[in-house]
Amino acid sequence: MMHFKPKFEFLTISISKLLQRLVICSCLALNFVVIGCQTDVSEQKRAKKGADKNQVRYAKKFTIQHYDTYKIVSVLQATPDKNEASLHYILYPKKGKKPVITADSLANALYIGTPVRNIVPLSTTHIGALDALGLVQKISAVTLAAHISHPKLYEQIKAGKIPELGDPEINPEKLLSLQPDLVMSNSGSWSRQSKYRVIQESGIPVVANADWLETTPLGRAEWIKFMAVFFEEDTQAQAVFDNIATSYLSLRELCKNLPQRPRVISSSPYKDIWYVPAGGSFMATFIEDAGGVHPWKNNPGTGSLPLSFEEVYPIGLEADFWINPGAAYSLSALTAQDTRFADFKSFKSKQVYNNHKRLNAEGGNDYWQTGFIRPDWVLADLIFILHPEKLPQHQLIYFKPLE
Repeated sequence: MMHFKPKFEFLTISISKLLQRLVICSCLALNFVVIGCQTDVSEQKRAKKGADKNQVRYAKKFTIQHYDTYKIVSVLQATPDKNEASLHYILYPKKGKKPVITADSLANALYIGTPVRNIVPLSTTHIGALDALGLVQKISAVTLAAHISHPKLYEQIKAGKIPELGDPEINPEKLLSLQPDLVMSNSGSWSRQSKYRVIQESGIPVVANADWLETTPLGRAEWIKFMAVFFEEDTQAQAVFDNIATSYLSLRELCKNLPQRPRVISSSPYKDIWYVPAGGSFMATFIEDAGGVHPWKNNPGTGSLPLSFEEVYPIGLEADFWINPGAAYSLSALTAQDTRFADFKSFKSKQVYNNHKRLNAEGGNDYWQTGFIRPDWVLADLIFILHPEKLPQHQLIYFKPLE
């Protein structure tokens, strides 16, 4: 940098030399800008390649971008509100230097040092992912033991070794006293509520997991990679997921070109409304992949269709199978809700199945824990129910016929 003296010596510099210096400085500045821009582009390209390399193939609600010294994990949609902004997490090695990201789109990003030592998962689906990764021992606390189907974890909770935080309202003071490295919620909006803000402001990061918003079985299962990245277990997650995906796709292949496909209804009325899966939904995909016909497959949407009993009744009369009929675990429990269920073809032939085979002593259902992360097991059950000849040696894992 040129320092000018208080004297007027600079007047001796000729105009031509001054112009030469200005040109040189301008060129140097321009060269610096160009080089800087090239570096940024290179970073962006490398991030894109990193995301492709990590092979997030089925999930649509999160991405992982790899840079040299950090990763950017983005939850693209954390709530059903598609207009809500994405959430971003910048992960960097604890032993390394915390990066400084100046991009406006990452102004509100949460910085997290990895690997995290422990975690508080606020959904049973998170526990299923941790179990598949061999990381259950990293759990510091849970909501309620009643929700937990993992035998060893359940025993530790009942023995007082792992605390319960409450549900649906957790005890923030109790959570703060544990000082976990990470809290994982199942809703982006939750992380903005005051109780979670207090936790986050104390230095404990709260991360939103939106696995439940995925509309395909493999999409939901792929969130195991989201869980793993905070523990630097990316390679393990890739191997586990590849095994799950290969198994699922092989099972699905068994049900192609079937001569007959039975009609399948699911769920049951809730307060006079029967929420049936829309044509592009998670459950509709399961039914079709298992060789069944979903009566509402041509109805657009990825959620549920709110129908009256009278709209579902004529379809129920002809449907061959009925799966997941709410909280009913027996045929008598169904008719106690509505005697008209006895008119259904599936009821008369006892082809009604619910996902309650693996419950803990308090009713915690493993279908909502490992079932999310092992859609191949769920699919195997459904294929055995609809087409037992395709898997003659299979034993049901999650489903039981109602008696």
